[in-house]
Amino acid sequence: MSGNKIFIDTNIAVYLLDGDTSLAEILNQKRLYLSFITQLELLGYQGLTRQQEQQIEYMLENCVIIDINNKIKQEVIKLRIKLFYLQLLLYPKPLKGLTLRAVPFSEFKG
Repeated sequence: MSGNKIFIDTNIAVYLLDGDTSLAEILNQKRLYLSFITQLELLGYQGLTRQQEQQIEYMLENCVIIDINNKIKQEVIKLRIKLFYLQLLLYPKPLKGLTLRAVPFSEFKG
């Protein structure tokens, strides 16, 4: 594996946190990048002990976290819209009878 910078996803982070020595050896001396979503998934996991939370925080302090910005949000929105229309083209039967309607913002519950 060449290059010093590696982007990891949640599953890879979990393997590292679980002590996967083979993976740790591969990633040794690499600059690890992960998304803010991975950060949220790791820290938001239900039932973490204080020790596990500290272990995750320590790992995150040693990674570069790619945070969201407006450009990323706009690209994700475009991709999700394209994906929706692609699904309509490829899988029309499961969506048959689907009714789309505009939902007033006031109906969204947080």
